[in-house]
Amino acid sequence: MLLRFFFAGYCLLGVIAMLMASGAQAAGNDTGWRVRSNSLRDSGFSKPIVLDQKKREQHFYFPIAQNVRLKDAYLDLDATYFRQFASTDGLTIQVNGVSVKVLSLAQGAAPSFLRMTGMDGQSWSADVAAQTKAEINLSIPLKNLDPAARFVDVGVSFNSKIEVDRCAEIIGRGNEVLLDPGTRIRYRYDPSSVADVRSFLTTLPPHPRILLPGQLTSMQYEAALRLLMGLRTQGLDPQLARLPKLGDEVSVEGFNLKGALATNPLFRSIAAAASQQRPLHVENETDVAAWLALRVMAEDGLADVVIDAAGVRSALLKAGQIWKDQGILPLMPVWLRQAVAEQWQIKSRSNQANLSVVNWAGTQLLLLDGTNLNPAALLAGSSWSAIANGAALGVGQAIPLSVETHSHRLMIAHNLPVQYLYGSMHWEVPFGAKDLPSGERPNSMQLNIIAANKNADSAEVVSVFMNDNLITAKRLRTDGEVTSVDAFVPLYSLKANNVLRIEVADPALQGCTRSQPLPIQILPSSYLGLTGARDAKEFFALVPALAHEGSVIVPSVYFLHPEDTLLTVSRILQGMQMSPDGFRLQGVDSAEFSVAGPFVSFEVTPKGLRSLVDTQMDRLTIRNKNDLMVFDSRGLGSLAVAQVVGEQGVLVSRIGKGNLSLQAPLELSAGNLAVMDNQGVKLALNTNDPEQEWSLNESGRGVRYFLERYHLPFVIFGLVVGLALLLLAIRSWLKARHTKAS
Repeated sequence: MLLRFFFAGYCLLGVIAMLMASGAQAAGNDTGWRVRSNSLRDSGFSKPIVLDQKKREQHFYFPIAQNVRLKDAYLDLDATYFRQFASTDGLTIQVNGVSVKVLSLAQGAAPSFLRMTGMDGQSWSADVAAQTKAEINLSIPLKNLDPAARFVDVGVSFNSKIEVDRCAEIIGRGNEVLLDPGTRIRYRYDPSSVADVRSFLTTLPPHPRILLPGQLTSMQYEAALRLLMGLRTQGLDPQLARLPKLGDEVSVEGFNLKGALATNPLFRSIAAAASQQRPLHVENETDVAAWLALRVMAEDGLADVVIDAAGVRSALLKAGQIWKDQGILPLMPVWLRQAVAEQWQIKSRSNQANLSVVNWAGTQLLLLDGTNLNPAALLAGSSWSAIANGAALGVGQAIPLSVETHSHRLMIAHNLPVQYLYGSMHWEVPFGAKDLPSGERPNSMQLNIIAANKNADSAEVVSVFMNDNLITAKRLRTDGEVTSVDAFVPLYSLKANNVLRIEVADPALQGCTRSQPLPIQILPSSYLGLTGARDAKEFFALVPALAHEGSVIVPSVYFLHPEDTLLTVSRILQGMQMSPDGFRLQGVDSAEFSVAGPFVSFEVTPKGLRSLVDTQMDRLTIRNKNDLMVFDSRGLGSLAVAQVVGEQGVLVSRIGKGNLSLQAPLELSAGNLAVMDNQGVKLALNTNDPEQEWSLNESGRGVRYFLERYHLPFVIFGLVVGLALLLLAIRSWLKARHTKAS
């Protein structure tokens, strides 16, 4: 009996040892896997998303790594449920069109002291003055994800039904669910499974770091500009850093000097700068090596993408010798020690010689190197073009709406489904200004819509919105005949990216129940009528010409401070809907240059063109087409002004001494002049429209403006004539009085 006990214990210990060994092996295999997370906030949702009785469903597309090994993928959904009326509410979550969670919101929503029991013993809830609130926190595992998919489609549906026996109108906001912007998808991926540049780009974090060389050439500046714009088209928000060179002033904020690093002589200069809260003045190669060491050991690492890999390689090899002499090389990450020891021998994972993905233990880098080829030209090639424009990474390519050039019509009923009216429904038709013929814009709409026959009187109304601007509404015929809706499309309702929304609502209630659902279809004959002159006097007319070709002109001094100028240049180009591979970059030293075709120029006016804007330090002056001053203000700073010049291009001027790093996306489509700050467009106007001349703030204009505005000679002449007439009238009155007295 005792032997059996020892034998069973021995077997149990063996099983436990095997499980521990397998667990250790699994843990060892997991050490190379990396965590990625993408939230709604990363996608631009800064405020909670509301679902209620009016807007019941919302779809979100979370980016996810493509063509790599994934595991431990979860959807973390955070929301808050507010209940104003007693109702049977529910929440349905779909992933790629499949329901993965159905949640009942009625249970537990009301506090216990508000729950009552009826005469039949069944519980019921009464409406209360204050809203009841419940927090929703879900973590849903995601299985069988398609490795070829670039996005995960997450649909959230709020199913709310006010009790029909109430037979009353909803007062207030009603029941609603607020989705928190922190809702996210998280997963782990295997870096060793990244096989090419296309897959690598999908594994980047929401804020990838781009490392620039100490001084950029025009080709490297163009490569960085294209890369920055291309990554933004993937929903990423890149950050820029520059490799310091001798004489630079660099920030030391965020560096961690602890333990052995705090007492090492290598970091004496950085420690002194940090203690005095001042930038570090880079005096020698030792300062560069210290900066690189701290940058490499930082939480976000050296970089995700390196422009001019040869220059960074040389800097790291020089720093490696200094680290070895100072005894801190063993403190560096494994990948860096390996790179320094092997003299950075790179085995490219790309079939293009100067576009490489390296995958060392603990880090991955995309390297751009212009040793033999032009990196800017490489990024403009067909392979990069497909990636930068989303053709290789998108949810699915939306086919642009067709344009009938002979009739100047934009056909809007492409692929619109038949819908069944039950309360309300809508269609959304997106289109971009770059898909329109150059110089033309929508100015009219012809909507042909048909609904099934209905015997009872109908109250259905069809409403049409252009970018949330109501442009028309009409009662819908439900006798089986076509309803024709005509509308004028005002210029103020158009943007570079547009959404035409068509809504049909049936507010009628019969006996507290809604009527029979009706099938409704928008006919293919529906269209937007295009018109407009071919000259480009506004941003909207220039967008099609700049979308796929054009020149970008920058002062050569921009190449010296790329981290200060690239963000502004890239944002404004994307605000004009320019493609990452559809332009030519030109650096100039003076205004003595000519340009042909559409262009965007920064701070230099092409020869033969005249600017309506004059910027002098902190002063901004704007004139209209008649050379009359309409705005004059001083004391400004960190602003930029974009204007249409010569009916063929855009001129961008900067105001103030501070750096302008545009953080918010732009949309330059309204008017021909826009004033911007770091948070986007603050003022847009059309100086060709005399009705808008007085929409500007008149403070700071002074007497000179009014003299120019009203022309001093005419004012003096008017005063003289008026005085003469007054004297003549007085003389006549005195003469008449004298005659009467005599």
